[in-house]
Amino acid sequence: MESLALGLARFMAHRADPLQKKLLELWQQWDELFGPMAEDIVPLGHRKSTLLLGAYSSIAMQEYRYFANQILEPVNRFLEEPVFQDIRLELVGTRTPLNQLPARRTVFVRPKPLLGDRSTAGQRTLTPLI
Repeated sequence: MESLALGLARFMAHRADPLQKKLLELWQQWDELFGPMAEDIVPLGHRKSTLLLGAYSSIAMQEYRYFANQILEPVNRFLEEPVFQDIRLELVGTRTPLNQLPARRTVFVRPKPLLGDRSTAGQRTLTPLI
């Protein structure tokens, strides 16, 4: 019998949009895909056909604006279709880049039964903690 977390993950994997899955993989593999360039520019998201990138300095922002095609080519190749047509560079500021988000995990714990409550004594229930 599979765990609830594994079953839920399998269920959600079948329901997720294939493009969203590929974008998630792109964000996770950003550093490997762009190498040293990934230290200067990071993914912040997308709007329609525009890839939103963050730069840590205004100098990097200006410099990488001229490399839009060199950035879009490997991204669209990774996604296996021309999803993005343009880039928009912004300063990162206090935002967390998508390639630096921690992987979310659901942790389940078994609560202790309440004393004197015989209706739940001996029963095991799982309560998600976030």
